[in-house]
Amino acid sequence: MYSYKNRLEVETVRVLKTHVAVIILLIGLVAPVANAGFDGHDLRTHEDGRVMIEDHGAESNDYHSRAHEDHASAARRDLGAAWSAADSQLKEQFSNAYSAAKNKRFVFVKHMDKLGARAMLDFLELKNPFCHGEAHELGKAVYANNKNLNESLILCGNGCTNACMHGVVVEAFGERKYEDVVKNVDVICAQGDMASLHKLGNCAHSIGHALMLITGHDISKSLVGCERFTTSGMDYYCATGVFMEYRDALELKADSAEVASLVSPHYPCDTFTKYPAACYRYMLHEIAEAQQLNEPQLIDMCLDLTDRQQLGCFHGLGAMYARDVADHPSLLPSLCLHGGRQDQIMCIEGVIEKLADFDEERAVNVCNRLDGENKQICMAGAHGKMYRLNKPTMHLYR
Repeated sequence: MYSYKNRLEVETVRVLKTHVAVIILLIGLVAPVANAGFDGHDLRTHEDGRVMIEDHGAESNDYHSRAHEDHASAARRDLGAAWSAADSQLKEQFSNAYSAAKNKRFVFVKHMDKLGARAMLDFLELKNPFCHGEAHELGKAVYANNKNLNESLILCGNGCTNACMHGVVVEAFGERKYEDVVKNVDVICAQGDMASLHKLGNCAHSIGHALMLITGHDISKSLVGCERFTTSGMDYYCATGVFMEYRDALELKADSAEVASLVSPHYPCDTFTKYPAACYRYMLHEIAEAQQLNEPQLIDMCLDLTDRQQLGCFHGLGAMYARDVADHPSLLPSLCLHGGRQDQIMCIEGVIEKLADFDEERAVNVCNRLDGENKQICMAGAHGKMYRLNKPTMHLYR
């Protein structure tokens, strides 16, 4: 029996600001968007580190997605090179200091000049191939050290699934107000550096995190803000950011009893019901932990729900056990082949899309345990990964 505690995103359970750095960039762009008639611009940095905007023209979303994948592949090819080239004694000093420190940023700052950002990023990725939250402080330290946005972004690349870059941005930009964000969500996600660096859906997810922070974790108001997106599917991905931020805030308190004491065992998924897949994707683990439910009991719980709530629950089930399935691909059929056809699809996509973001080859290997239409759905998720706006199953999510 495999444990729900090993879900794919376990490395971020105590990290409140998983996507906040990306959000801050988006929010920081709002004022220039409003004042400059933003129609295809790029962020650039003066020699003194001040941010300016330059025109480079709009490009297609398909191109941006391909470019993002190409940049990611290029960034991985030299993984470990900087760490291998570093002085062995210095590496030992850094490793010991990092392991002992509560304030990781201080360790990064102390070793920045001698060890370098690339070597420290290698250290994080070699230590945990699924790293994310632990690189936020490195990104902050990188930008604080050189005060140059472009140089910092180049140093970070896509390290730790873009978390280093997120840290750069949170250090470089400030926050804006709720109305400033929601009235410009389409523009700030579709143009400029953000569109070239990230899929549109990924940007929307980050906006969801931002709205929760801006509203003081008001789920209702945040979801209303998500609805200001006009492109189909963007509201859903924004909602995933809302519920992930809610979950992270709960887990940061390290008090699972708080979940059990809420208004219902399924809160907030049975209260904010427009986006059940978004909610259960991030909250099912908390629900299971609060009620001490194992995998068979969770399957039964999902089957007891109706309509879109049931679909959302099975999607959350897949996401929750994705890491276990990655390690043991033969578990996928017993996990996901329950309920109706749509339930199975939602569970399969819950497993495979995020896994593919980390390791597409492993995701494809998992899909090979299925056959027929289930395998086709799985392979599409493995190749398309997270945040697809054009997936044929989007109508099941919203």
